[in-house]
Amino acid sequence: MPYYINTRTLLSQKTGVQRYLSSILPYLDSEKFQLIGPNPKSRIGGYFWEQLTLPKLIGKSLLWSPANMGPIKHRNHIVTLHDISVIDHPEWFDKKFAYLYSLLLPKLTRNAKTIITSSQFSKERISTVFRIKIEKIQVVHCGLEDKFFNSERENIGAANFMSKFPQDYILYVGSMDPRKNILRLLQAWEKLSLNTDIKLCVVGANQHSLARLKFNSIPKNVIFTGYVDDQELLFLYRNAHCFIYPSLYEGFGLPPLEAMSQKCPVITSDIRPIRDIIGNEAAIFVDPLNVADIVEKIESVILDDSLRTRLSRKGFEVASKFRAKKTAKEIEEILTTSI
Repeated sequence: MPYYINTRTLLSQKTGVQRYLSSILPYLDSEKFQLIGPNPKSRIGGYFWEQLTLPKLIGKSLLWSPANMGPIKHRNHIVTLHDISVIDHPEWFDKKFAYLYSLLLPKLTRNAKTIITSSQFSKERISTVFRIKIEKIQVVHCGLEDKFFNSERENIGAANFMSKFPQDYILYVGSMDPRKNILRLLQAWEKLSLNTDIKLCVVGANQHSLARLKFNSIPKNVIFTGYVDDQELLFLYRNAHCFIYPSLYEGFGLPPLEAMSQKCPVITSDIRPIRDIIGNEAAIFVDPLNVADIVEKIESVILDDSLRTRLSRKGFEVASKFRAKKTAKEIEEILTTSI
């Protein structure tokens, strides 16, 4: 009997959770599963479809929900819960969203057959907060698609895109979510003492979003690209002076690995989930709450060619261990043994 995969998340713009699922699907045995998701033109909203319609469509069949939520009453259910930031820090989220998840997640985790998460940190937090037996939670690390390792052979046709930028820039990839900490990054950028024309290139967010974060003044030499496609993203990683990721909270943290796969030196937050994944030597770690430390670490990487070379080499070694194909294999094993 095939299992079902809840694809409601694929209706949203491709960010972290959507990329997670889309990177895994090509490596799963298509004869064993069936994709199921809401009709984009339906009047029934995603949450209502997921909680009310989806359980009726699949009966008692096994369901995998890969995006932090699923039908809470369905018991033949495996859920991927990447992190519980909405519980640990509700102040970072819309009040209605945080309240809804505070009601649904305890029931979801209690009723699910198995919970998959991306790191040991998240496993421990889920077990502690929801009082779930640790044995019920399995860690499967996220992985990178093959294109992150094959891309050098395609001289990606984003050269025209890159012509918009000077040769030297530091790259940030992420949303404007408060936990991504872009405000402190911009504050740090204002305080850089280097006499340089290096730009800060902000990908995945737009300048207009800063208003709701109460940041109205854009520092000099900051460029917002908005959303870019995968081809352009790879090109940006590969040509960046370095990549910076000062996130306050992660369940895993895939962008640093993406940068490392393109041999881009990485500066990232000294928080447990990221250090657990990439180790101690493949990146420069920064206190994400300390603007002065962010400034110091950026300047140290910009000024030290040998440091960038070492980070590039060690980072690529780490990134090479995290493949979407391996992630898919581990998830498929969990799913097929649960049918």
